[in-house]
Amino acid sequence: MPEPEHYSHHPASAHLEEEEQAAPSVLFFILAFILDTIPRQVYLNFLLRLPYMYFYRVTRIFEEAQLRMSEIERMAIEASGAWKSATGWDFQPIVTSTPYENLQKSWDAFINDLLREWKTLNIVSVLLLSFVLHHIHSAFLTLPPQRNFDYPAN
Repeated sequence: MPEPEHYSHHPASAHLEEEEQAAPSVLFFILAFILDTIPRQVYLNFLLRLPYMYFYRVTRIFEEAQLRMSEIERMAIEASGAWKSATGWDFQPIVTSTPYENLQKSWDAFINDLLREWKTLNIVSVLLLSFVLHHIHSAFLTLPPQRNFDYPAN
């Protein structure tokens, strides 16, 4: 009985064929770069890379806490449960560990820094906006007035 064409006598050739089918092609990488990486980088650059900066800062806070993710999740669940009481929302502090207290202090400092930065950015934005609006308005004032007296006759 003749052997089918898709079978090979060499045992390693079947393994190579599977790798060739599983390996992504160069075209896949090019399309992924064009359709995913470039738009993502353009978006981040339009936002002045602020999301990346904030993500990095939050990541650094959690890394400095030296807590595992499961510990952070457990503490977050415990802390959220401590807010609920029979009469409504009432915070009752839970017993905490030193790493958790360090995380909480770092997080509070981070939030205070953000508020201070956003206040500064708001002031700068208002000043820039008023400057731009003033120059647009003065540019229109320097144009000669247009008089259009060509009304259609009734």
